[in-house]
Amino acid sequence: MSEPETDSRLAAMLGATVDEKRQVLAALIDGSAVPGHETASALLELLRDDSKELRRRGADALAAAYEHEGLRAKIRAGLESESLDTRWGVAFALWQCSQVDERVFSAACDAMGCADGDIRWSASRIACGYAESHPQAVAALRTRARDGNAESRKMSLYCLRNLGVSDTEAFLAALDDSDSAVRLAALAGLSRTAAGEPAVLRKVQGRVLGDKEPGVRRAAAAALGAIAGADRESRDVLERALADQDADLARAARAALRRLD
Repeated sequence: MSEPETDSRLAAMLGATVDEKRQVLAALIDGSAVPGHETASALLELLRDDSKELRRRGADALAAAYEHEGLRAKIRAGLESESLDTRWGVAFALWQCSQVDERVFSAACDAMGCADGDIRWSASRIACGYAESHPQAVAALRTRARDGNAESRKMSLYCLRNLGVSDTEAFLAALDDSDSAVRLAALAGLSRTAAGEPAVLRKVQGRVLGDKEPGVRRAAAAALGAIAGADRESRDVLERALADQDADLARAARAALRRLD
């Protein structure tokens, strides 16, 4: 910005036109404008803007503002907001500052249930990073894998997989989920962490030929090829899938059989 602006002026510009918002955000991020409490409040408000671009830039500006010790408590208070957009924006800002704690983890887990895929995967990265060094957080992911909305269940399962958690019970239960994306996540988890226990193999075999979604059937075939200790019955199921009218399923089954040879 061409000249110093007062805190109240910066806050006002953050509530003005899109161009003015962008101008102030750029100045806050590069440090040419110094935020105060009014600006911090306006940034927290901006996290609920209709524009995804402005919400993201607002979080970046909050990360820069967190360098000012006098604003830290105000920024962290956003983690208690009733607005998921606000909680997520603050969590993302604090993650940029390497200030992830249990409340940031909780906000990230909440964001894993939102409709925006970019946010879900960013949130899962934060959640997994925290759980890697805080084993007690894995229990929260297990709970959300069971009790969250469909997006939350799916993302929590992917977190458990990425963490290398051998939670066969959670993955097997998710194979009965009504949402196909959750079933796919369960198969991804079993493929990476499960051994060839009979209960695992029978459940996955059932999805190869019995799931109503073609993508899940293909993923189940691939999983049989990835799970260590696949048995004769697994081979029989895959050989039956070779004759399926779904050419992609047949290809997946063929590849799985090659892996088992």
